[in-house]
Amino acid sequence: MLELTNVAKMYSNINGERIEAVEGLSLNIEENELVCLVGRSGCGKTTTLRLIAGLESPSQGRISLRGKKVDGPAAERCVVFQRYTLFPWRSVLANVAFGLEMQGVSKKEREAAALKYLALVGLEDQAKAYPPELSGGMQQRVAVARALAADPEVLLMDEPFGALDAQTRNVLQQELIRIWRADQKTIVFVTHDIQEAVLLADRVVVMQGPPGRIREIMDCDLPRPRDRNSAEFIGMCDRIHALLEGAD
Repeated sequence: MLELTNVAKMYSNINGERIEAVEGLSLNIEENELVCLVGRSGCGKTTTLRLIAGLESPSQGRISLRGKKVDGPAAERCVVFQRYTLFPWRSVLANVAFGLEMQGVSKKEREAAALKYLALVGLEDQAKAYPPELSGGMQQRVAVARALAADPEVLLMDEPFGALDAQTRNVLQQELIRIWRADQKTIVFVTHDIQEAVLLADRVVVMQGPPGRIREIMDCDLPRPRDRNSAEFIGMCDRIHALLEGAD
């Protein structure tokens, strides 16, 4: 469904020197799959996500969705960032409906869709509230609902729970699994947290760098719901940790 073929990205620094952010990325992501990119800071996880989103263009290689080249941002690929990026002057309902409004969807249709996805994330009773009135975890749920309301084929999540406290993060991890099962989206999820990756993913892409490259792709076929204290869960976390410790 989503394919990266020998993708590289180069930047120029302030001295005009060429810096390779990622190199030789090849990955095929199947429909309805939840894939986590995990690795240390600076290994190219976010750059890879931005390339898939079309926010950056590859210097080499090709990214395609259902055989069509990714060439800039598009509605079929929505991003949820670590910071909620909500409009504080718009109600929760209006925030969730914003993408549909930009697409020219009628007010009745977009509000119905917004209410549907607010219900999916458990916030239908907050539709008339404003973002500053909500907790960080609730604001991130609104951001997820806004992305889902646009009905993308691929949901791209860049460490969306990284700024939250541990308890809220654990709750939202379980919520994401529930939403993913209910809505059956393809999700690419960036994290530096090994346990989070093993908890969520069908496959874990272990990255190393710089420059960012794929060290190993691991199937994560543990039964759901996953038990963080099980020997299998701990063993998979240990394997990923060992790969990252041995990364260049």
